[in-house]
Amino acid sequence: MSSLRRLPIAFGLLALVSLLTAGPAFAQDRKPIVERLAKDISASNVRKLYIPDFPDPPGHPSAAGAFYAAIFSKFLSTKSKGFAVLNRVEAHAFLLKNNLADYDLAAPQNLSMFAPQFNVDAVLFGLANSTDWAQSVQFSLPDLTGKELFKDSYTEPSESTEYYFPAGATPSGWPYYFHGLDGVSLPSCFYMPNPP
Repeated sequence: MSSLRRLPIAFGLLALVSLLTAGPAFAQDRKPIVERLAKDISASNVRKLYIPDFPDPPGHPSAAGAFYAAIFSKFLSTKSKGFAVLNRVEAHAFLLKNNLADYDLAAPQNLSMFAPQFNVDAVLFGLANSTDWAQSVQFSLPDLTGKELFKDSYTEPSESTEYYFPAGATPSGWPYYFHGLDGVSLPSCFYMPNPP
């Protein structure tokens, strides 16, 4: 095989290695904010919460916001003490069936329809802000009456997330799922004949 033919393969392997090694280091960096959020949620006497996709500051859907919502949903599920975190795939199935998206839960009438279906008593909202050098999330946890229980924020370097973003557009535009999060695994090959 010529060196030119090996070049794309080498770049592909390098990207894969970067993808696989980026996660654990940044998972450690996220540990303090996850522990802080878990402590505040427990102190707020929340029994079950939902973490919807986080829009950007103007309120538009955001791939980064979907990623961070999935990340914090998974991490808080494992760190929860006295509260449960609603599975995002179940929530999205219900929302899609009712022609709603996560962003519609900001409207009280939509939240009042959604919450009883899953016995949710709070929603961890967030705003995701992306720049060339940093990703940040502003968290807010209101109860179902709209009373704010607490606020918090988190920032990390942009390179911690760039490998995980899906395509900029999908047929429906929503929802986004990421491997290793929301119960989604990596695809596996079921048919792979040898090349001639």
